[in-house]
Amino acid sequence: MFMTAAERVPPPSPGRADVGRSPFVRLRELLGDTEPGKPAISLAVGEPQHGVPAFVAAVLTAHIDEFGRYPMNKGLDAFCQAAARP
Repeated sequence: MFMTAAERVPPPSPGRADVGRSPFVRLRELLGDTEPGKPAISLAVGEPQHGVPAFVAAVLTAHIDEFGRYPMNKGLDAFCQAAARP
């Protein structure tokens, strides 16, 4: 027996009316009648779209021997202190 997508979706949880509804349907409702007016924003990950600054090659070359190792789990003390400041 085949089921439709609506039949496969579990009923929403109490307090969460959007659970189980298609994110595309929810997006269409959020956008309403708004007409698109700008070009799409690429949300692609991992494909650089801009040139690399000139200093990057020198920094990579200076640290090439560090590639192939995992970073420390602990983190650098200076960074941890800076990140913990309010």
